[in-house]
Amino acid sequence: MRDTYEKRLETLEYHMSLMMMMLDTRKFPFFALVVQKGVTKEEVEHLLTRCSDIDLEMAKQKREGLLWFYPLLLSFKEALPANLSLLEVIKALEEQGLYTQLMSELKKCMLDGK
Repeated sequence: MRDTYEKRLETLEYHMSLMMMMLDTRKFPFFALVVQKGVTKEEVEHLLTRCSDIDLEMAKQKREGLLWFYPLLLSFKEALPANLSLLEVIKALEEQGLYTQLMSELKKCMLDGK
């Protein structure tokens, strides 16, 4: 029985990899990254919740006149699943149109080293 489940899982993973090749991943680069890296639903939900929180915090800081967002970059980095890199997630979210202003600011912080 266990062999049957393992075989079915192996087949599903194979079919999913074929489907990923068939899709235009440029439209949904973040979701494609999630699938390619095997990120769980819980990890994605946690990351997107943190993005929302960090986005609100950045807006608050901007209203207060703050322009240094490196601590927010660190907070974002801490929310990432271990198998995702900071820059690839920032680029994928930005390209998919998710949290674009936040991702732009975080990318500036990262590239400026501030």
